[in-house]
Amino acid sequence: MGLEGRECEIMQFGGCYLGRNLQNIGVIQRRVVEDELLGAEIDRHIADGSLTALASANHEERQDTVTALIEEFRVEESFGQDDSGELRATIDTAALQDAMARVLAAARAE
Repeated sequence: MGLEGRECEIMQFGGCYLGRNLQNIGVIQRRVVEDELLGAEIDRHIADGSLTALASANHEERQDTVTALIEEFRVEESFGQDDSGELRATIDTAALQDAMARVLAAARAE
């Protein structure tokens, strides 16, 4: 079956199946959103010059470090709401710099 010119498979589920899994789907969706928000927050810190060591790292090292930082900062304290009530991520610059230094040092020691 095609959707907007792309080949795809469409699956339909009834309420009996989905009802048992909606909470799990919500958890997965929340995690993806948190990862995106944390990634954008880390990118903001890179762009403003707070994470110079990460800005100058090679592509693979930068990706691995950002992934590790997202894992470390995926805690409730990293999230809040903006003025419109949307979820947002805020990471303290000093805490992020410390975590980045730890992650980079560990990766370079391997």
